[in-house]
Amino acid sequence: ALVRPRTEEWRTRWEQGAAQAAAATADQLDALGRGEGDHLAGARVHERRPVVRGRFGMCGRLDVYQV
Repeated sequence: ALVRPRTEEWRTRWEQGAAQAAAATADQLDALGRGEGDHLAGARVHERRPVVRGRFGMCGRLDVYQV
């Protein structure tokens, strides 16, 4: 009851974040399974510092990054 009003917000956040990332990972694994690795050519490494540390999240504390 306490979290019910926020479930749609959380669903949207999940759909636009973790679910999209999982789907992209599945696509990449499928490509690797077919012997295709072209998507690896665009790989880069980024370093970011959090803009907020220790904020409360759904499952505990989290750091927030600007992306």
